[in-house]
Amino acid sequence: MRTCVPAPHGTLSFISVPIMVGRKWWGFLGFDDCKEERSWSSEEIHVLKTAAALIAGAIEREQASRESPTICAPP
Repeated sequence: MRTCVPAPHGTLSFISVPIMVGRKWWGFLGFDDCKEERSWSSEEIHVLKTAAALIAGAIEREQASRESPTICAPP
């Protein structure tokens, strides 16, 4: 998890959580607040981590489906 200082486009608070596919960093899921400087609650952090895990799971399933041979039934 990471927090940052305000960015030039008006972000006052920012949080990001990593998206880990397998054991490798794939990217991050980030949210910002442009209205107020704030601390992120443990519940919000938990939701973001859960969302990142769901995204990672979808990516892993997609990768697995590409690697698995397709079995076609005869017509």
